[in-house]
Amino acid sequence: MVSFIPFEMTCSKKSSAIWARRGQHNGHVASRSQARDRTRELATVALFGVLATIGIVGCSSNDHGDHHAEHDTSVSIGCSGDSRVAPFATGMQAKSVSGRLVAEIVSAAPSPPERGAGDAGINTWTMRLSLDGAPLQGAVSAKAFMPDHAHSSPKVPVVTANGDGTHTLSNLFLFMAGVWEITLTAGNESATITICVN
Repeated sequence: MVSFIPFEMTCSKKSSAIWARRGQHNGHVASRSQARDRTRELATVALFGVLATIGIVGCSSNDHGDHHAEHDTSVSIGCSGDSRVAPFATGMQAKSVSGRLVAEIVSAAPSPPERGAGDAGINTWTMRLSLDGAPLQGAVSAKAFMPDHAHSSPKVPVVTANGDGTHTLSNLFLFMAGVWEITLTAGNESATITICVN
């Protein structure tokens, strides 16, 4: 709950007097109570205006492109000790909730994944995807998402079948340090590999 007591202590008498005078100039007499209520209303509007401005400036899921290019990619944010991630290695696997879809990293370039602006942040993985124990057939989509920042990568990863039972995950743009969730989806099944990028 927001309290306006400090505001009232410093401003209510002065503001009430101002509103009372304004009321008299407009042809009616405003009571101190009405003036105080008006002062509170204006303070509430001002507070919400400030909070809205802060929200617009922060990262949001709709804030892509140039804004993300402005992030300082040279800053190192340690997440290697985060309980959500395991050390990056080929052979890492993730399963869908049902266990039907399994995604495994066969190789990665670079390894471990690197971040950066432009092409420096582009990673490419070879994946082995299986559904119900058989090599996956059909369309696969991918998404790179930062759960701690609640936004995706501004570039959409591309999954291409290689014809040998593996898939190439390209255009994997990891532009910031931190925890990344790489989710592969086939039909109603999704498997997420969670990694740390330093």
